[in-house]
Amino acid sequence: MLYPSRNIPANNNSKTQNITGALTICWCIPMNSVRIGLFSIDFVPKTSWHRSIARLACGHIWFGRKRINIPLIYRSTFNRVWRRIRQRELLRVSYKCEICGSSNRLQVHEIWEYVKDQRRQRLRGYRVLCSNCHRVHHSSYLIRKGDVSWLVDYIISVNRMREIQLSRVKVLGDLQRAYRIWIERSNFLWYIDISSERYLHGLHSIADILLNYWIYVYRRNSLINWFERKPNFANFNSTMHCLEHLKLNFFEKLFVRSY
Repeated sequence: MLYPSRNIPANNNSKTQNITGALTICWCIPMNSVRIGLFSIDFVPKTSWHRSIARLACGHIWFGRKRINIPLIYRSTFNRVWRRIRQRELLRVSYKCEICGSSNRLQVHEIWEYVKDQRRQRLRGYRVLCSNCHRVHHSSYLIRKGDVSWLVDYIISVNRMREIQLSRVKVLGDLQRAYRIWIERSNFLWYIDISSERYLHGLHSIADILLNYWIYVYRRNSLINWFERKPNFANFNSTMHCLEHLKLNFFEKLFVRSY
C-alpha cells in the first residue's frame, strides 16, 4: 500500500477491495502503453479521472462521485499556471497536432507513467493534440459501451494519411488490450505526482494536497467506500487553512519569473 512521501501512518486494519463486485484486484499490472500506429494509447484509470493540473485550473476536482470546489485564490492561480503550460507546449509544436498535423481546436494532453509497486501516477510530459486525436486517448468509455466504429475508423484514417496501413482486426485487438489494462489499473487509487512540472514551483504542496486529498485524509490507497463515502469537508477546509500563509502577493511574484 502506497502512502505519499510525507510521514503518513498506515492503517493496518484496512483491506483492499474492488471498485465494484465485477472487478478483481490484479497485482501484476501491465504498465506499457499500447502503440497503434501513430497513437500511443494509455487510458487514465477511472479512479484518476478529473485529478490533473488541467482540472485544478477548472476549479474543481472529483473523487468518485464527490466534487470538491477549489477556493478561488488557488483556482485563479492554477488557471494562470495551466495557461502558461498550454502556451509553452503550443509553441513547442508550432501550433500543430502532434499526430495528424491539424491546427484546429488544439488541446494539451497530459502523459503519465504508472509505477505499479508504489501506486504512483507520475506526470511525464505533454502532447498537443486536436480534439479528435485527444478524444481517442480518452475513449475507454466508448469501448466499454461497445461503440468503437468511429474510433477504429479514425485511427485507421489518420495512420493512412502517413502511409501506415492498419487492419480493423489489429486496431480492435489493440484497443481491447488497452481497455484491459485500464480495467486493471482502475482497481486502485493512484497517488498523483506532478512534481516534474517546473511551472508549479512553489505550488507543489497545495496541488499535492488537492489531487491526493482522499489518500491524505483516509490514509489509504484502497477503494473502500470510494463511491459511497461523502468527502470530509471539515478536514479539507482545515487542511486548506494550513496553507493560508501562501498569500496572493507571493503568487504574483512567482508568476513574473522567467523560465
